[in-house]
Amino acid sequence: MDHRALRALLLLALATTTSSIAYGAGAGTSDKLACLTAHEQGQRARNDGHTGEARRQLVACARPACPALVEKDCSTLLAELEVEQPTLLLEARDETGNETLVLHVFVDGVRVDEREGLAVPVDPGEHTLRIELPGHPPLEQRVVARPREKNRRVVFSLARPQPPPPASSSAPPTAAWVFSAVGVAALGSFAAFAISGKSLEHDDASSCAPTCSDSTVSTVRAHYIAADVSLGVAAVSTAAALYFFLHRPAPAHLAFSAAPTPGGVAARLELDF
Repeated sequence: MDHRALRALLLLALATTTSSIAYGAGAGTSDKLACLTAHEQGQRARNDGHTGEARRQLVACARPACPALVEKDCSTLLAELEVEQPTLLLEARDETGNETLVLHVFVDGVRVDEREGLAVPVDPGEHTLRIELPGHPPLEQRVVARPREKNRRVVFSLARPQPPPPASSSAPPTAAWVFSAVGVAALGSFAAFAISGKSLEHDDASSCAPTCSDSTVSTVRAHYIAADVSLGVAAVSTAAALYFFLHRPAPAHLAFSAAPTPGGVAARLELDF
């Protein structure tokens, strides 16, 4: 007798048993009805792709307490289902690639047996997997399980922790102070040359104007040029100092040198990024 004929006979037996219960049959009939009902629901769940539910129903009707024909057919269906139902092997790897302990496993929000190395049976189709590990936030993956796919490895990798950003120093960089000092010195130089130039101009106006020699006029002009240059240096240095105070970049090279000259002091500032 093939499976189709056997299952047709079982359906007929189910109808007969249901009628017997309705007319007050014996107490053992309810157990037989439960077996037949599990047999029917198991097939229906299998056809709908709900292999987990089908397995639970077929296990219930494959018991020795069920009618022999039902037990045999349920056992056959259960064996076929074991081949068809996909299974997943979940594992977690730490930041160095070594396998780590998994505390809890959830499939579509339902907690399953999380014993290490145990294959997790699932229905064919798409699933959301979540694992919980000690000392880490939960990890999730979406997978598509295919019929007859056995022991598919699903690996959860812990992200390598990002190093904390370097703590920015609360103190302004050295360049900010250097430019501030240069700006102050340049303002002082501007004031000194401007005042001295004005004083020389006043003296020349009262002593030799309008027949002052070229050297006398050149001296006054040199003081005014020095005052203008000092004012420009002061403006640039002040702007640079403000930039370093606000943005605080770290220069790759900073050097300051000064040397005496016949006319005063020559300063040199080197700044590279």
